[in-house]
Amino acid sequence: IDELIVAGNDPIVYPNPFRDHFYLKFMISEAQIVNIGIYDISGRLINVLYDGFIEEGQYILSSEKIKDELHQFQNGLYFIRFISENTSRTLKLIHSK
Repeated sequence: IDELIVAGNDPIVYPNPFRDHFYLKFMISEAQIVNIGIYDISGRLINVLYDGFIEEGQYILSSEKIKDELHQFQNGLYFIRFISENTSRTLKLIHSK
């Protein structure tokens, strides 16, 4: 397993590659609106993990709420786009059955 190195408060996704589930860990420094979506390699939105207001704090978001959709994912590369009022990050997510 590759060692995961995290700089600052950047969101991280694990395990990666994933088979049937994954987690997204992130920190919010102040209450704000957050949008987190999964995109395929062509940039098409596949699913929304979260879209709404969130309080300050540290969070671990599980893919459990979209488990039925995850079974339809093909092997390959996906992207998690994390957008808040003061940051935007894109994380690679690899699906491997």
